[in-house]
Amino acid sequence: MKLFKQRLTQEESKDAGLALTLIVLLTVYYNHTLSLLLLPVGLLLLCMTVPGIFRPFAFLWFGLSALLGSVISRIVLTLIFFLVITPIGITRRLTGSDPLQLRGWKKGAGSVFKKSERSVTAADMENPY
Repeated sequence: MKLFKQRLTQEESKDAGLALTLIVLLTVYYNHTLSLLLLPVGLLLLCMTVPGIFRPFAFLWFGLSALLGSVISRIVLTLIFFLVITPIGITRRLTGSDPLQLRGWKKGAGSVFKKSERSVTAADMENPY
């Protein structure tokens, strides 16, 4: 798994610069320090004129996002499995549900496949769903 890209485009550097500008702007807003309002304005001007200056920050920004994406997705999928899928499986096992008829598979001479009593018409083929 490659976390850091080797080459960053100007567009990606500009995106990282805009993200940094937004972070600084929100920090100024929440700290109520209006005297530092020129800092995000300056960052925005730099981002629009010389986006390549944000290349080191973009390298870190996109590397951090790739790292978080790989870690958080595994955590979320693990939580979904253990909080949703596992209780459903335990409940089905406790109630004795066997929709696939796995307990009857190869136990007798008869087939476990269900015969369909319904016939297929041309209208079923036109609207299958």
